[in-house]
Amino acid sequence: MYDRLSFESRSSPERHPQRLAVIAHLLGVSAPKLENASILEIGCSTGANLFPVALQYSQAKLVGLDLSESQIAQANVIKDSLGLSHISFVQGDIRTFSYESQSFDYILCHGVFSWVSGDVQEAILELFEKGLRPNGVALVSYNCNPGWHMRGVTRNILSLFDNKQLTADKRIAQARSVLASGEDALVDAFRPYGLQLRDEFERSHKRSDSFFLHELLEENTSAFRVTEVVERARAHNLHYLGDAHPSRMRAEPVSRPSVPLSFDLDLLSGIEQEQLFDHLFPVALRASLFTQAASVKLTKKSLQDFYITSPLVPLSERPDIFSEQREVFCGPTELTIDVTHPLVKGALVYLRRMWPETVSFHELYEGACSLTGKKKNRKEKGAFEEELLKLFFQNLVEFYVEPLRCIGLDMQALLVSSYAQEQAQRSEWVTSERHEAFPVDPLSKYLIAELGEVSDFDTLLEKFYTMFREGNFAVQEDGEKIVDPVHLKEVVQEKLHEYLEQFAEAGLLCRA
Repeated sequence: MYDRLSFESRSSPERHPQRLAVIAHLLGVSAPKLENASILEIGCSTGANLFPVALQYSQAKLVGLDLSESQIAQANVIKDSLGLSHISFVQGDIRTFSYESQSFDYILCHGVFSWVSGDVQEAILELFEKGLRPNGVALVSYNCNPGWHMRGVTRNILSLFDNKQLTADKRIAQARSVLASGEDALVDAFRPYGLQLRDEFERSHKRSDSFFLHELLEENTSAFRVTEVVERARAHNLHYLGDAHPSRMRAEPVSRPSVPLSFDLDLLSGIEQEQLFDHLFPVALRASLFTQAASVKLTKKSLQDFYITSPLVPLSERPDIFSEQREVFCGPTELTIDVTHPLVKGALVYLRRMWPETVSFHELYEGACSLTGKKKNRKEKGAFEEELLKLFFQNLVEFYVEPLRCIGLDMQALLVSSYAQEQAQRSEWVTSERHEAFPVDPLSKYLIAELGEVSDFDTLLEKFYTMFREGNFAVQEDGEKIVDPVHLKEVVQEKLHEYLEQFAEAGLLCRA
């Protein structure tokens, strides 16, 4: 099925080994250094998650494993075009994959566990057990109950109409038609069940064809409670660390939801608390982390080893960072948070000025103290660390074990990665230095290609202007094509600057 219609492979920060190392470090596990790590990805597809890592760490050893011949073939073509010798791709079944002669510091398994049979799931956990080095970290993602329940109901409804004898295109078209009919039938739904099901139909209807085929119509798809996966992992001598999504580690006292709870949580183990919060605040997907290390305990002091950044933006143009007056900061997806701690407000303002670059903890603390006029002292520093940790567990502050390569807008040093340039030639998405998927339109693709050859704004502007002047792209104003060359250049310059600002904001521009 994957050779008939490939599953869209994109990167995500949760699947970068940096995230695994950060969570391990916070919990007292000295995860291996990334610069010369051995990394395996199970279900690597065309390598979209591994290639950016390979470009960052030229001394590391990376292996991608996938069952699909066509996706492994494509991954090898990309590997050759990038000239990478320290990454290899293997086409094969995890049950027969030979790892006796090699072991790994990091093992990534995303989009596989819930979509394979029980014996394959056991083979994955066995590889974690026998192929993971001491203090190494493994990630396994899976559909998670009860949050996945409505997706399961949607699948069950589609299975009633699905005819597996049809071509993939016709099966997908039929499934979309069923969902459209379901949305119409639920248009007057007002009970919680009907509202939730209609929402799931609407979300699913917007997804790609590959999502329909591999998630909604795939025969082998299952969901688990987090306690079930942890129990199975324990049978393989694996210890649960947490989740690659920090906001889903709600059993840690510093990260518990800020709502009154009358439960006596001391009666529950850590993983039972996680399960309780999954029932109260369900999520549809988990990315659980495991290690062979036996000692796992949150250690706040290790924040001082991190590099830090944050997407938060102050709502006010001149936020009060000197008093404990409430200031509102806006995050991704229109999320807002109130902050009163002066040093934390100062830190968030400092990080916004530095965005998208990361700064060391020590630079951030110094910068926050300088902005707020606060004197450095141990007690304030401890409170500052704890507040940052709370924001980390809300996905509002990001920690890294090494600085990111992305930089702000520098008109004399414009550069994107060679992998982003390669992606722009064949895909509607490219990978940023933040390991996020960034959508690109035809104009973005042209710019990314040029940024492989041109590094300064003036030269790029001349090329950009020539392209518009020759009619490769049209610029209109009030519905009319701009023909005056002087005005055209002004508009083109403004458009170019706008695109480059978007690239910088997304973390697409990088150091040489």
